[in-house]
Amino acid sequence: MIAFLSRAVAQAPAAGIAATPPDLNSIEENIAKKFNDLRQKRGLKPLAFRKDIRLRMEACSTAFSKPAYYIDAPTIHRRLWYSTQAPTVDYSELERISYIETQRDHFGVGAWFLIDDKHPHGTYWIIVYPEHSASSEWLRRRFYLTDDFEYVTPFDKSWRRRLPQQCQQIK
Repeated sequence: MIAFLSRAVAQAPAAGIAATPPDLNSIEENIAKKFNDLRQKRGLKPLAFRKDIRLRMEACSTAFSKPAYYIDAPTIHRRLWYSTQAPTVDYSELERISYIETQRDHFGVGAWFLIDDKHPHGTYWIIVYPEHSASSEWLRRRFYLTDDFEYVTPFDKSWRRRLPQQCQQIK
């Protein structure tokens, strides 16, 4: 049995499961605020929060399959995702991610909630991804810094087709 966000409402709630789907927007905003609080506590500059639906889609994909290479790169000890049952209480993994040095000036947060046989009480998959600003990303895609350089984002035209079917229609 797999129930994800859109089906969670239609089912009778099991013990400990809310009858209504979680508000992912407020969870993402809460995590973004806590992310910058943790960075400031460590003496790192805060990053501007960028709402990016692609990260929610990527969190959905991570819940259904293994994380993409740009979210989880064990060879360079860079893991930008975690799962938790209490995203607004358990910040241990977020603390680890917030201490990663980055040259980026923005970051996005993606959250997805999934109820399945492995997680009968529901689990949140969270991605915190350092990004360029939207305008910077747009410019980098259209202009090259040198003749040999082309800006590449993991969220390219073929990215959406690689997502599991249930994650492709998230808006």
